[in-house]
Parts: sequence; C-alpha cells; structure tokens
Amino acid sequence: MMLSPQQEIFTAVRGVCVNLFGASNVFDYLPPEGTPYPFVFIGEQLSNDQRNKSAVFGTVTQTVHVYHNDYKKRGSTTSMVMAIQEAVRALKSTAHFHLDVRSINGQVLPDNTTATPLLHGIIEIEFHFN
Repeated sequence: MMLSPQQEIFTAVRGVCVNLFGASNVFDYLPPEGTPYPFVFIGEQLSNDQRNKSAVFGTVTQTVHVYHNDYKKRGSTTSMVMAIQEAVRALKSTAHFHLDVRSINGQVLPDNTTATPLLHGIIEIEFHFN
C-alpha cells in the first residue's frame, strides 16, 4: 500500500532529524514536561495536491520545531536549525515520489512557556512532489 505524499515527506523529514540528533530527541508530538533539551518536534503540515490523468503532484509545507534551553548560547539552536535545513535540501525522493525543496523559512524566537527560558527554532520547508 502506497503512503500519501504527505506521510512520506513527514517520514523522510523525521528520518533526517533522527539521523542528526538521535531517536530519543525527535518527536512527532510535543513531549511531556521534563523531557531533556534540546529536542526536535516534527509538527504541522500543509498540503496542496493536484492530480492529472496519471499522477499526483503538489506541494507540502512541513514545519519542524527545535526547542533548546541554552538560551544564552543562541548558536547552539541556530546550528541545529541549519543542520536540519542542509539535510532536508539533500532529500530528492521518497519511496513513491520525487522531491524538490522549493523554499525554507526559519526563525528563532524566545519562548517563555515553561519555567525555564527557551529558544524556539521554527523551520517551514516547502516541498514540491511528483
């Protein structure tokens, strides 16, 4: 059974992050309080599919979040963000689809949602698939 392009892209991005930071530091949900920092959360996804007579093609925007408690050393967070950006640019295909990274938007924000001040990296990756 073929997975959806959205799921295949999610799985590919998750695999990139696991290869970079280890499976225990990558989540597809926001982990519970007490989870050690830094960690990566493979988050929201937006898709726009089109179909012609023989194929499905379109775009998927995958959001990846990086949470780090080393707020005094911003470089640690931005290094993680850059490593993810570089690795996803190298993705060229999944099991059933060809991929092209069209754009990557990134930002790093202060995050005060916990008792410990955090830095929150947000990466939005737009893939074209066919």
